[in-house]
Amino acid sequence: MALEICNTCFDPLQRRVCQYFSDALVAMGQSNGSQQEAEELQKAHEIIQRIDSVVPNLLINVLPQLEEEMKVDDLKVRCMATETVGNMFAEKNTTLFQRYPGVWKTWIGRRNDKSVQLRIKWIEKCKEVYVNHPHVVSELNDCFKEKILDPDEKVRATVCRIISEFENNHIVRDMNKTVLEHVAERSKDKKFGSKRSNGHSWKNIQHCFSSNVSFYIVKVSLEATVNQYLLPYIENEKERTERLVLMIGSFGPRSKNAFQMEVDGEQTTSAANRKLEMIVKHISASFADPARVSSALKRLAEVQANDKTLLELLITATDTNSEYKQIIEAKKLLVEKLSDVLPGSYEALEPVLTRAAPVILNKTIIPSLIGMLEPNRSRRRATQNPKALVAQELLKEIATSFPIMYEDHVYELIRGITDVNTTIVDNALDLLAQISKAKVTMSVYDSDILSKLASFIHQGNLTQARNASIILSNMYAFDICEEVIQSALDGLSVEDNSLSLKMTSLSEFALYIPERIGSHMQTLAEFIENQLLGTSTEAADADMIQWKPYEELEDLSKAKLAALQLLVNYLISSVEYGVDDMFVERVFNLLWTLLEGTCEIAISKNQSAPESSHLRLAAAQSMIKLTHMQAYQNQLNVSQFEHLSLTIQDPCYQVRYGFAETLMKGIPTNQVHMRYLSVLFLVAHEVEVELVKQIKYFIQKRALKQYDNSVAIETSFVQLLHILAHHPDFTVATDDLITFTQYFEFYLSCVAAPDNVSFLYHVAQKIKSSKDMVSSELSQNSYVLSDLASLLIKRKCEDASWPLNVYPTRIRLQSKLYRSLPSGAVQTETLKKSYLPSNFLTWLDENYHSQRKGGEKRGSAAPTTTATKRNRAN
Repeated sequence: MALEICNTCFDPLQRRVCQYFSDALVAMGQSNGSQQEAEELQKAHEIIQRIDSVVPNLLINVLPQLEEEMKVDDLKVRCMATETVGNMFAEKNTTLFQRYPGVWKTWIGRRNDKSVQLRIKWIEKCKEVYVNHPHVVSELNDCFKEKILDPDEKVRATVCRIISEFENNHIVRDMNKTVLEHVAERSKDKKFGSKRSNGHSWKNIQHCFSSNVSFYIVKVSLEATVNQYLLPYIENEKERTERLVLMIGSFGPRSKNAFQMEVDGEQTTSAANRKLEMIVKHISASFADPARVSSALKRLAEVQANDKTLLELLITATDTNSEYKQIIEAKKLLVEKLSDVLPGSYEALEPVLTRAAPVILNKTIIPSLIGMLEPNRSRRRATQNPKALVAQELLKEIATSFPIMYEDHVYELIRGITDVNTTIVDNALDLLAQISKAKVTMSVYDSDILSKLASFIHQGNLTQARNASIILSNMYAFDICEEVIQSALDGLSVEDNSLSLKMTSLSEFALYIPERIGSHMQTLAEFIENQLLGTSTEAADADMIQWKPYEELEDLSKAKLAALQLLVNYLISSVEYGVDDMFVERVFNLLWTLLEGTCEIAISKNQSAPESSHLRLAAAQSMIKLTHMQAYQNQLNVSQFEHLSLTIQDPCYQVRYGFAETLMKGIPTNQVHMRYLSVLFLVAHEVEVELVKQIKYFIQKRALKQYDNSVAIETSFVQLLHILAHHPDFTVATDDLITFTQYFEFYLSCVAAPDNVSFLYHVAQKIKSSKDMVSSELSQNSYVLSDLASLLIKRKCEDASWPLNVYPTRIRLQSKLYRSLPSGAVQTETLKKSYLPSNFLTWLDENYHSQRKGGEKRGSAAPTTTATKRNRAN
């Protein structure tokens, strides 16, 4: 009856209802916030919520009053009003959004209230509003993004907790990607409360998204998260493969890098077979607490030596050739056993075992992945779906990291090369080539298959020819290989349209079966040097640029690059057989000739400048690779090394970048000598800021940690100063010294620290008391640069308030670069004399503290129509 009266007479009742609530608010204000009045006001707000759910028309005059309550100074009143309005907006069938937009706007604004308590209350009320009213989801997502970056840790923790409580369908359907990324970032929150709450919420989100449409991975207990939430135990191979493909398909670049590190960890941990101390050091270095992991691994080694069962479980759980079920079962038993025999070390060992067990990439998923590569057999070429692309990526990763896993699936891939679908053929060739390099058994006696492989060399594209040559070489199909080699040599001509195919195949034969091609190398070298490289590639109209991608080069240019690779590959693979010194000299002379080629010369002769750039880069990379081998180290003396180093200042940006990338990839893996670290500092004048940042990050985060710090610093500093002393642009003119100042400033910004500046200063002074062993007449250049480096080190210490103490230990410089002057008057005079011109010192005093960003720039930011390459030292 009361409800019927209210619905019938809501017009006359509105004023009295409004008066009741107004009286309650006034009473609260006059009582100075007494507990009794607060309870009365709370009761009034509860009545408002009940009335709103049954007779909302009675509150027409009350809602504006609630809006004002959310703005008052009294915290209790603001909290009550905010909570009440939040509950009203959370009702499923409410029309408040349309009728009172001002109230909604005010309620949304309470997210930034000065009270932490109220901000938390507001966030908690958001959940039901979010779930029940999809039309405001976008606005609330923006609010979540803002509040997850709130300065107060309790607010951040509340956001993480609330998001974790959402149902899966709301996260997948409604939650903004950026919100989830912010939640991921909060997992790194230094405040414990937020980190704990967010860790829980993020794992819930990961579990949800790994089985749906998207995933954003972060480094939060990565191994445990992947194995527990993303890829839990799933017995069905097809279902597990689908889940893995779906997960990786949603990765961004950073997520893929993190996943790659996880997979690489499996490979590294399981492949180690060196001395125990080296193994332990290598494995433990990749974990957060190396000392603890190292100690646990040593204890494990001691225990397993006397426990045959434990050793068998370890082998089974980490063997890349084990079945998925075997690994899971062995790992389960291993966990139980370790928790008993090594209770104090188990916690440290658990992440190691998780990483070592190949459960993510396992040989049992290979058939399912191969099945995903078959898009549509009714077409000769079909567009691959995203799953097929991810499957292809995973198969390549397995072939690279765990090729032995393919041992039971070789014939599936061999059948693939006979398919009518070219995509399947290309994938099969690519995978077979990769696993054949690892000497996975591939005994094929079917003449049709061998002929099919040979046909790719004669009639396929460059990639197919390369892969087929690699496969045939490593299958030891020598008869077929010799037929292909002889066919390529017959009628060898620059006019041959298939020349690039022939050179590509021969280059792979030279690398893998040099003994089968060795007798033809003199003939090939003669043809390559005098005919192929001697033939000009005419420039097209577009070839006024300095670079274009390899795929867009002319066939003749591709043939030249393949021919160069052929000569280099033969030198690499023939070391154990011995190579004629005259032939080695011939190849290196050819490399130096190509390195001297410039885009400017090519353009002036109407030749292809992009070809010149590609050959220049290939020659530089080849010399780095060859001279890293002991047999060819004598082919690169100090002057030649410093000449080669100037490639990093090439006028063509892509050459500079490719050369720098070669060094950054090779130095950490010891495939490039440590002395090339000094070359990276020559980018001080690089106009592409991103490349400078990349190199600086590499030097600080990776290169210096790879070696003993003092050795790396000394070697790079002395080598850099010697390169600069012999640099073709160096003079003692003020303008040139200003330019060279930037090299040392860049070096110090990467390397200098309070604990090494004394050492650097001592090295600089040591150079000043030595003579140049390459060219004694250029010793004064080193003295000028020594004074310049010493002065800049002093200024750096003054600016940073670092102590510059006397270095207590004697050092000896590299004998190939410098040798100490005889003690006596000459050395004393050299040390006392200042070699820096007074004009330069005046400029330095006036300009050092200004943030000079300019300076003479070298090279171009991108391909241009004209660019002058600086003169190189002879």
